[in-house]
Amino acid sequence: MSKKFQCTNFGNCQDADNGTVFEESKVEEIDGSYSCPTCHQKLEEIQQKQILSGKTIGILAAALAVVAGIVLAILFLHPKSSPVEPEGQSTPVVEESETVVEQPAVVHDTVVVEKTDTVVVKPEPKPTPKPAGPRVNKLSYGSFKGQLKNGLPHDVNGTLTYSERHLIDSRDPQKRYAEPGDYVIGEFSEGKLVQGVWYDKSNNVKGSIIIGK
Repeated sequence: MSKKFQCTNFGNCQDADNGTVFEESKVEEIDGSYSCPTCHQKLEEIQQKQILSGKTIGILAAALAVVAGIVLAILFLHPKSSPVEPEGQSTPVVEESETVVEQPAVVHDTVVVEKTDTVVVKPEPKPTPKPAGPRVNKLSYGSFKGQLKNGLPHDVNGTLTYSERHLIDSRDPQKRYAEPGDYVIGEFSEGKLVQGVWYDKSNNVKGSIIIGK
């Protein structure tokens, strides 16, 4: 005889509420247990004498509903009778009085807002960049601090420093030569010395030179 099963997921499964009986051959077996095809819950094995048909369960449910209806009707149609007052006695009338409940006064907190001064932070002025000093230009025989014209010293206040022994100016009638480290501060025009002061590398004055343009 094949096994029979029923779903016990009452209230959540229609087959459980209807008392549906499943044959072993018509349900799916998973790991040795059988599941309800409707709610997929585990089925409980039952004996043949325990099987209740859906019709029988429906009749029992209807009978219980009828009995409950009769009990409720009796309770509502036959309320408890009030006690009979003895003759000569009247029921005192109790006047209803309104109860006034005083509501507590609502106290609102006062918020005091302090006025604060607004501090305006002014940005610090940026320092004005200092103009760059005269540019130092490299020459074949030394360096010239000042402006050039066509690659030659050309400045009213330039400094020519000698890195090797060199004729100061070809127009100089004395044909004076500057030694390495000597320098001349003065006016230059297109590479020619107009006038200036001649120093040695120890900053000692060696003489004044005036040639003119």
